[in-house]
Amino acid sequence: MEAIAGNKLYHIVVDNDVACSLLLKHNSFRYRVNLIPNNKIEAKEVKKEIVDYVRNVTRGKAKFGLELIKFHIHVEATMKYIFGKVIVCEDTETAKKLAFDPYVKMKTVTLDGDIYDPNGVLEGGYSQEIYGVLKKVKEI
Repeated sequence: MEAIAGNKLYHIVVDNDVACSLLLKHNSFRYRVNLIPNNKIEAKEVKKEIVDYVRNVTRGKAKFGLELIKFHIHVEATMKYIFGKVIVCEDTETAKKLAFDPYVKMKTVTLDGDIYDPNGVLEGGYSQEIYGVLKKVKEI
């Protein structure tokens, strides 16, 4: 999930745009931050036909990012923005197939953290040693 979220993992989710404005106006941070106003953030929904297609074609080898996480309904818009248009695949073959399928054309990530972007960009080299922020947070 860290590979999917990327640096959005470090964005600060704020209840609304007014609170975001106030935080920035009053220099509430000593460093540059990215704020996500939960009431204004928009995420495009995956069409039901594509969801059904992915489920049929992969026979359980792929799930949408939102299906794999639990979150409070209050932050649903933000979770959709971050995890809504990414498919997590069991293996490289499934990830490549979906990412470059003309009907799907969505970002995919393998369980090892390799990312296939339909625009042609590939990311790899995911390592638990490097990406362990969520694990550390859970431990705390």
